[in-house]
Amino acid sequence: MKTVFGEGQFRWYATATSDTGGLKRLASQFNIDQEILTYAQDPHERAHVEYDADTGTFLLIFNVAHREKIENHYDASPMTFIVKDHELFTINDEHTSYVNDLIAGFVKAHPEVTPIELLFNALFWSPTPSSRWCRTSTRNGATTRAACASAPPSQSCWSCPTWASG
Repeated sequence: MKTVFGEGQFRWYATATSDTGGLKRLASQFNIDQEILTYAQDPHERAHVEYDADTGTFLLIFNVAHREKIENHYDASPMTFIVKDHELFTINDEHTSYVNDLIAGFVKAHPEVTPIELLFNALFWSPTPSSRWCRTSTRNGATTRAACASAPPSQSCWSCPTWASG
């Protein structure tokens, strides 16, 4: 799945770990290192961060909770996030694919977001009313925080109707 955002400057590609053709395209078309793709396909990969300065590739493996509760607890699976040039790549399994729906909803509500802003909003949202900020940016030395316009004061951006509709 390809989504253009950031006023046409950025692209987000979502690929499933089971999509071997899609993973091969990431390697051939975007020069994503095979080692990174091997990490992405490993269901037991540990969470970690890497940055390759030579290729400008930022890699984050993040453990994402499954939505289903099993035996009174939630399991987690690794999900891969890669930022390279003007692209964000997500690689997920069947348990973490719901995160792509959340990201798509965020892009729809905030099309001006950058790949890094999108990544960190996807990871570090908070369901508390005091943290309704969708986006923080610094321009000309001033920090601006933009609240989600469609979220009622009692909800965070992630639980607003825009997120629910995807």
